[in-house]
Parts: sequence; structure tokens; C-alpha cells
Amino acid sequence: MTKKQIFALAAFVYLFLAPFTFHPDIKTIFYQSQFLSQGIFNASTSLSIKPELVERFNIYSFFAANPDKAFLGNFVYPPLAYFLFGIFFIPVKLLAGTGFVEWLGMGNDSVVVPHIFQYLFVIKLPAIIAHFTTGYFIFKLLQGVSLQNQNKALALWFFNPISLYTVGFMGQIDSIAVLLTVLALFLAKKKSIYATVLLGLGAAFKTYPLLILPFLAIYSGKTWSKKLLSFVLGFGTYLLFILPFITTPAFYSSTFVSGLSQRLFELKLYVGFGENILIVPAILIVLFLFAVSKKLENISQLSNFFLATLFIVVALVHFHPQWALWFLPFLVILVINKTKDSSVWVALALLFLGWLGTVLLFDDKFLSWGILAPIDPGILFLPTLSELLHRFFDPLLAQSIFHTLMLASGVYLVSKSFKENE
Repeated sequence: MTKKQIFALAAFVYLFLAPFTFHPDIKTIFYQSQFLSQGIFNASTSLSIKPELVERFNIYSFFAANPDKAFLGNFVYPPLAYFLFGIFFIPVKLLAGTGFVEWLGMGNDSVVVPHIFQYLFVIKLPAIIAHFTTGYFIFKLLQGVSLQNQNKALALWFFNPISLYTVGFMGQIDSIAVLLTVLALFLAKKKSIYATVLLGLGAAFKTYPLLILPFLAIYSGKTWSKKLLSFVLGFGTYLLFILPFITTPAFYSSTFVSGLSQRLFELKLYVGFGENILIVPAILIVLFLFAVSKKLENISQLSNFFLATLFIVVALVHFHPQWALWFLPFLVILVINKTKDSSVWVALALLFLGWLGTVLLFDDKFLSWGILAPIDPGILFLPTLSELLHRFFDPLLAQSIFHTLMLASGVYLVSKSFKENE
């Protein structure tokens, strides 16, 4: 198939899946972000604005002060996600039509409204567009391989279970942060300053790009002063967005101490007297030292470190399904660069199987057949897959086996990425 044919087929598949599958996360962020159009953004105390107005105009404090508006949960993403989806809300509302705002505020009964297919189709468009744009830049990043392998990369990017599930089924917003990381890799060689800014923007949307910023800084600067300057530029871009909120207790509790920031420290090796060795940070430090010693010289090496860092971070924690998108672009690049090695394809298939088994065994109806609730709302009354399997064996053990399979396969692939001249 040609590039155009792959894009056309992928567009048909994703746009067909969009209206018939549902996970509440995408609806929740649009509900929360709609308040931007009502003037809830942020106000800085340095502008001599009354404290009560600061609370009024800060989305994190707004939900803390108005629990009746936070019935779908607090806003847990960094500020740029709020601003961007607050902007997206305006055209999405126009395209979605009547009843859309009311639907955003509904709970599980939202799957029975008459226009749900129309609503789902529209709210997933930003994630799908970002995912397709990422595919285009992956294609461009692989200019050094044959056209056939470039097309193979596109097909792999669009038609793997992680992409189909997290973007097509769920419409997860992580695809936008993923786009920014791939763009950063694309620009790293010729416009490294823009690349570091893009990672800073990515971190202001989803925090994880901060983890790969040190590797980009090492690649971007020939001297340590330039490396440090690159890091400061990227981190400064991130700070630019969070500084107006950083003193807000609600921002700290909703964003800094939730999700990835806490799970990085959960895997420990107890050494006695209350002291633990933190496994994930230790591995990240080792990777950083390897990057320093290797003196990153090309985009392929940089991509490999992006892959290793993000895979380890995801695979060694209790992850959300969409987190696998973080390392997926760099995994695709690796697999295509090693396309003649059959063991790489076997490991990739096992990784996908491990990821899918782990996700389907989460005790969450919307992560198994509940995701098809728009087609038949009655499916939400069925037990989860985990509850069904509990009658026969321990589903947590089965999930652990799948997670282990994903980890082992991924570690093998990461190890292949550091083997040169193969």
C-alpha cells in the first residue's frame, strides 16, 4: 500500500470507531475545560488582585471551592491541557450541536442520550488529528530507510492495539503530548532550540516529557554550558505555564502528587532501617550516565534513549492504558530500523499481547466491553472481565503475568536498540 492509501484506510477505521466506543476520560476533560470560556483561567497575585478573585479565576482552586462543579473529579492535568482544550471546546461545541454541554456533565447515563454518536465523533477529533500528524512525522523521521519500510512504519503506527485502543476507542489526549515529543525529535538535529521548547510545552500538557528533556539537552549541546542552557530553556518553558499556579494548594494536590509523579517512587528495594532504593529513578540515572558516556551523535541514538526512558517509566509502574502511547513512536522507529530481525517482531507481538491483557484485566468496565456501551448501554450491567475470571482463577495473577510479559518483551527490544552494527 502507498502512503496515501494507508492514511485513507486509517482515517476510515479511526473515524468509524470514534462514535461507537466510549471512555469517560475524554468527556471529563471537555467538561472541565469548558470553564475557560466562562473566564476561569488564572489570575496572578502579583497583579494586586484580591485573593478571592485568584480563587475564582484559577481552575484548580475553582473546583476546590466549588465541589458541586467538580462532580466528575478535579482537574488533574498541567495548565496547558486546560487552556488548549478550553480553546478546542468552542469549535467542538458548535459541531456537536444541541444538548452537548448538558451531556458533558452527565455520568454513566450519558451513554443513552440520542446524540451520543455525534458527540463522541466530535470530541475525539483533536486526539485523532494529533495521532495522524504524529504518523506523518514518524514517516519523515525514517527518511533513511526504503519507502516500503516507511509505509510499514505508518501501518504499524496506525494499526497496532495500543493506537487503536487508546486513540480510536478512548480518544485519549496523550496523543497531543506524544505529537510534541515526536516533533522535538524531528527538530532536534537542525533546530534544537525549538525542540527543547516543544518538550517544555509537552510537559506543560502532560508532565512526562520532562523525563526525556535531559537526553535532548545532551544531544543538543556540544559543551556542557550549551547542554545546560538547552535544559534550562526546555524546563523554563514548562515553568512559564505552571508558575502562576504553583503556589495554589489545589494545583499541588491535583497535579503534582497524583499519577506518574507518585508511581515513579512506588517500586522499591528495602535495605533496612526504613530506607529504600528507588528502582525507577535509579534506572533513569543509569540511562542518563550512559547517554553522557556515549556522546549522542545522531537522531537514532536519541530516539533509542527516549524509548528506553519512557518504556521503563511505564512498564515498571501500575500504568494507565494511554501511557503506552508515550514510548510507542520510538518503538516503531526501532522496529523499522531492525525490520530484518525476526526476533524483534516476535518481541513486539508479545509486548502488544502483554499490554492488552494487562489493560483488559483492570477492574474497570470502560476498559473492557463497557467501552462498547454506546452500541448497547445494557453492557454496563455486566460484570467486568476481571470479575468473570475470578470464578476460575486469580485475575490479579493473570494480569501480573501479562504485565511481566510486556516488561520482558520491552526490555529485550530496548536492549536491541543499543546494539549497533546489527
